[in-house]
Amino acid sequence: MLVEDATLSAARIPDPARRASALREIALFHAADGNTRAALLVTATIDNAGMRADIELALAESLLAAG
Repeated sequence: MLVEDATLSAARIPDPARRASALREIALFHAADGNTRAALLVTATIDNAGMRADIELALAESLLAAG
């Protein structure tokens, strides 16, 4: 429940860069926890395609490192 609350709070951050940064951390948490679907769902909420691509790359690297 705490992660869901954090996701909702992060989604309401008015500054796009700060919002993307907060959502990135949440997505990476999901990836590290092995929940790829949740990580991708969080990433999909980011408006900026460039930021989204950077986060998707970080997610892929995280998943590869996890094995």
